Amino acid sequence: MAHSRSICAALEAADLQEFERLGREVRFAAREPLFLEDEAAEAVYNVTEGVVRLCKLLPDGRRHVGDRPGILLRMNEFAARELNQAQEQMLLLGRRSAEEKVASFLVGWRARLVRAGGSAATIPLPMGRQDIADFLGLTIETVSRTLTKLERDGVIAIVRGGVRLRDAKRAKLLAAA
Repeated sequence: MAHSRSICAALEAADLQEFERLGREVRFAAREPLFLEDEAAEAVYNVTEGVVRLCKLLPDGRRHVGDRPGILLRMNEFAARELNQAQEQMLLLGRRSAEEKVASFLVGWRARLVRAGGSAATIPLPMGRQDIADFLGLTIETVSRTLTKLERDGVIAIVRGGVRLRDAKRAKLLAAA
């Protein structure tokens, strides 16, 4: 079903009904690719549950993880948001400590989930620590050590499937550094 906060929200009622009539539900396993780089697109997906990781494989085997939504009438809105996030990501990668990077990631992910109508209590982490490390320009070991340090310092609590901000104010201060 097309979601009111998705790109499909720009469609008129009749177009939305036609779009839903043509669609079919497809389920993917965790980490199963929807499509691969340089592959011709054969479908349009409307994600109704979970998240999608967009990554670019670099020539040396490393990968860059990002998220670039946007088509049709909402492209400008998404592009503006993406530009702002890209600027934040450049700052994040270039001038922040590992603790600041991880806090910024957690605070930012929480804000995105809340904007999408999710809960602010627990931050689910549908991506593994390696994906987080790739996104933040850190090693998986550094991400693990940093999460443990943030938990030891009382900033977060690591819970099954995610984290809970125990001291949201301190996490925001670290994220803003």
